[in-house]
Amino acid sequence: MNEFSESFFVECNFTRAEIFKNRYPSENNTSNLRFKHRAWKLLSLVKTILDGISVKFWLSSGTCLGYFRECDFIPYSSDVDIGIFADDYNDNIISEMIAHGFIWKHWFGLRNDSLELSFVDKNGLKLDIFFFYEEGNTFWNGGTQARTGMKFKYIFPKFKLCWTLFQYLKVRIPCNTEQYIIANYGPNWFTQVRHWDWKSSPFNVVQNGKWSKEELMYANRISP
Repeated sequence: MNEFSESFFVECNFTRAEIFKNRYPSENNTSNLRFKHRAWKLLSLVKTILDGISVKFWLSSGTCLGYFRECDFIPYSSDVDIGIFADDYNDNIISEMIAHGFIWKHWFGLRNDSLELSFVDKNGLKLDIFFFYEEGNTFWNGGTQARTGMKFKYIFPKFKLCWTLFQYLKVRIPCNTEQYIIANYGPNWFTQVRHWDWKSSPFNVVQNGKWSKEELMYANRISP
């Protein structure tokens, strides 16, 4: 993935964020403010860990939507989402996350197919790491339904990575963030949606077969 330049810096559009917040006044209750603070602390620590082992990551899924639409974490969200290219996976990710106090909760997929890792920090907040694969003119990440072994694929146009400041943290985002968001959330991404089914709501999701019983032993692992 060396062809992807990170020399460009993109600023969050605070004008757009203000329009959104005027349309959907934020509920600045204790619960929402606590979530935003916890999410910031989690992302800050993840940045320290992954930067320390030279693993590139970017804001993805709901965290990327919050950045692009609100310049903030989505207050009614329940986790933090990041993306990593599958070629950049290494075992130090898990060991370093654990060494810094995270609990490793789940391993979905295989290293070469639909890999996703889930962790929980000391405050109980969840981190999802989605690994992205290159296929033709697209990138995609996968999902696994633990109960059935069904596989899902989320397809994105190819993108380069740029830098931004998100809540004072220097992090990467897809350079054409709007294209990335539209692929995932559709043309009405500016509309607030509180109920989201990861198997059917995304605009870019397609079914991708099913793990065999033997494969599922390795593709659906709960941490020891």
